[in-house]
Amino acid sequence: MTKPCNCIAEVNATLAQHNTMLVFTLFGTPSRVIVDTTQVETGRGKKKAAAMVATFCPFCGQRYEPEPARPATSADLTAMLDDPTVAAAVNEQGGGRAA
Repeated sequence: MTKPCNCIAEVNATLAQHNTMLVFTLFGTPSRVIVDTTQVETGRGKKKAAAMVATFCPFCGQRYEPEPARPATSADLTAMLDDPTVAAAVNEQGGGRAA
């Protein structure tokens, strides 16, 4: 994993001269920027404004957490079984392709 960026602290240091700071989360490492949202329609039964927490740093573009693993496709599994080393190990365990 790459080293977390320090953009929030750097931007807040610059904004301090304007008596301003970013809104960011207090959970997780590193902290993430929160995108401010507002409720458009108000009243009984209307959905409340949703919170948006950034997945990528909006200043440098670095992903905050590693990309989640994706499930293997049937093509991935076929390619793995075509590898003689993998096929031998699977067959040893009683699995593998039907003959």
